[in-house]
Amino acid sequence: MSLPNVHPLVLDEIIVLISAAFMESFSADEQAVVGTFLATLGSVVSLNSVYLLYIQGQNQLLNQDNKDENQDKDQSDSDYDLLEKSIDKIKEEIEKLKNK
Repeated sequence: MSLPNVHPLVLDEIIVLISAAFMESFSADEQAVVGTFLATLGSVVSLNSVYLLYIQGQNQLLNQDNKDENQDKDQSDSDYDLLEKSIDKIKEEIEKLKNK
């Protein structure tokens, strides 16, 4: 989900206007309840965003680890093939020396 890019000063002004409307419409106790509700809502949204960022980071690390393991396996296979070829060459040289 993409949010519009809004300048922070505009957001501050919107908050001031909404707060002014609350001050005129609600008593002090009602304002406290609304403020507490909005603070709790903000905390839950913030907690959720941090959790999602954490999960995304873990997934990226896991994907990177899997990628590294695949590269290591490919490198190991390549090293194994090189060793097999080297052993074959050594065997050929030994056979040549025996036949002389």
